[in-house]
Amino acid sequence: MRVYERVGLLVWLSLGVLLASSVAHHLSRLPGPYTWFEPLFTLRTVLSKPRFPLAVLAVYGSGRWARRGAWQPEAAARRLASAVSLAALLPFALRRVSFVVVLLVVDGFVLGAERDLIDLLALTALALLCAGHQPSPQRVAGELGCALLTSLVFLVICYGFTVSKALLFAPGRRFDAQIIGLESALFGCVPHRVLAAWATVHPAFAELCDWVYFHFFEHMALVTVLLVALGRRRQRTEYLGALALCHVLGGLAYHSCPALGPSFAEPSYFAFLDRPSLIAGGIRRWLLYNTQGVAQGTAHELRTWGYIACMPSLHIAHELVMLYYSRGSRLAFSFSLAFALLTQLAVVVLGWHYLLDSLGGAAIAALAIAIARWQSRSLMPRVLWSDDEPASPPARPVIVPFLKAYLAARAGSKQSD
Repeated sequence: MRVYERVGLLVWLSLGVLLASSVAHHLSRLPGPYTWFEPLFTLRTVLSKPRFPLAVLAVYGSGRWARRGAWQPEAAARRLASAVSLAALLPFALRRVSFVVVLLVVDGFVLGAERDLIDLLALTALALLCAGHQPSPQRVAGELGCALLTSLVFLVICYGFTVSKALLFAPGRRFDAQIIGLESALFGCVPHRVLAAWATVHPAFAELCDWVYFHFFEHMALVTVLLVALGRRRQRTEYLGALALCHVLGGLAYHSCPALGPSFAEPSYFAFLDRPSLIAGGIRRWLLYNTQGVAQGTAHELRTWGYIACMPSLHIAHELVMLYYSRGSRLAFSFSLAFALLTQLAVVVLGWHYLLDSLGGAAIAALAIAIARWQSRSLMPRVLWSDDEPASPPARPVIVPFLKAYLAARAGSKQSD
């Protein structure tokens, strides 16, 4: 147990996935080359999107607001009202200016993002917030270690998930007809046919579903931002573990009930996906091309995530994990709930999943969260482990006390002069 905890469940899981997936990859007809860094390219794309800095600022603010009980507004107001010497002000200003410059340089040259004034102001505000924190060197080293290990874990988990997904239809089994028949018996209709008919005559509805479905990774990143703002380091580790477990458990569960999904099994209902305004149509053709290439032995590269599978819905599994870990802020939870509900519509409307796939996704999410919570202290290597920050006191008014204390301090300083 001591060695297990020192290494961490996620490291052991990654090593097991890497070994099993490498063997399966080598023994199969899958192409040898693999797009190892596709998850990092996807993250870069997410971070560089317009308005993402504004979304990060809003989510971070909601998290800090949820912890406002820990803030001492009177003390902060007195510090603000007190006179500051030039010698003390100069390093204060230089630190903040340097943070702003570094963040803008990284955003522009590393991410290659093109920002408008609103996003530049949001980045400046984020840099100033970061400059206000002065963690210990040990804490910085631990955070960097966690970030590096997280990246490696997800690269390996995504590789294993992709190998499992690409091999799904090798035996030739398909259960689409059985799933459609069961849904018809349960609901008295076939849900994806009804929703596809509605989306055909309501293009704005289809475009909304398309937007929600393809902002999945943005939602995933923003929940991480929320947990950082809340100071929930243990929950951040659990969140990482639950997401990784969803991939591992889901990749295996695909093989219990292989199915193409509505838009591939019954493409006549989803002709509306070919509208140029929808991303789903192009992605659908790309997935079909990759899957047929593997089946026919003509593929030259194994593409991360790029293959057809529908039961269970890992889109829903991940959304439910995100919803569970966004509960620390009422505002963030409300937005996350709305996003999860719209995602449930989107996965069926766009023909990626049957309605029953969501039940499988919910089961995967529940199991992943349960394991992550059970192994909470053993998910990461012991050297990187740290407990949560002290729990915040109950929320209380802060704005009015801050203003009163500031005005009182200013009045007192004028009288002393």
